[in-house]
Amino acid sequence: MNVLKKLKWVIPIFLFGIILSIPNIKAKAITTDSFNYEWIDPKIYVSKTKNGVTRSERIRIYHRNSDGSIVYCIQPGVNFAADVPMDGYDSNQASIAGMTQDQWLRVNLLAYYGYGYGNHTDSKWYAITQYEIWKVYNLGWDVYWVDSFHGNRISQFEAESQELLNLVDNHYKRPSFNNQTINTVVGDTVKLTDTNGVLQSYDVSVNGASYRKDGNDLYITTNSIDEITVSMTKTSNRFGRISLVYTRPDTQNLLFAGDLDPVI
Repeated sequence: MNVLKKLKWVIPIFLFGIILSIPNIKAKAITTDSFNYEWIDPKIYVSKTKNGVTRSERIRIYHRNSDGSIVYCIQPGVNFAADVPMDGYDSNQASIAGMTQDQWLRVNLLAYYGYGYGNHTDSKWYAITQYEIWKVYNLGWDVYWVDSFHGNRISQFEAESQELLNLVDNHYKRPSFNNQTINTVVGDTVKLTDTNGVLQSYDVSVNGASYRKDGNDLYITTNSIDEITVSMTKTSNRFGRISLVYTRPDTQNLLFAGDLDPVI
């Protein structure tokens, strides 16, 4: 009697919470630099209002003098001083910047997916990224676009802002296959579809079977009754560096964007 050997295999997807905390440690500056800026053209304006006081400004792109790398302001309502030395820190950045760890993580996500990411090459994307960073760490200021210096409140860049926020909000979304249990014959191919729609952003490796990824679909062909291990990793390393916070008591704190931790 022929016995049809079947392989029963399960792909569980476990989501682990990220434990975030701000360590109570003293950090040491790893670098010192000064900064300057250039105006965005065409002109883009933003205003901030707090306790009856309104501050308005034309958006500028800030650069590190040593290499021209861009940075972002992270304190709305605080003046910026050009060409003064500022200390840069690569550890305990949230505490040094006076932010919560969640705020620090989110402004880093905005900086990663903002200006320079993909097709976000127009200078308006710097303004949008800066605007959304100020909205996260607003220090009580109401931040809004205006049509001129101290002009009228307007709505603009709504589609671009939503695109940026979608990238940020989906960064930690993992692929999901709904914890299925699948019975398959050795040698057959099974198609798995990621119901979260993010598999295309992940690198996939499979031990114990051959596989093919096509967008949000994963095809696995079993070739033995051994255990099959599927691993998925999203790397975010477009900068090739760690993020820094630059600080000085008498001027605006600055964010020097860096890579993000891999999502596994």
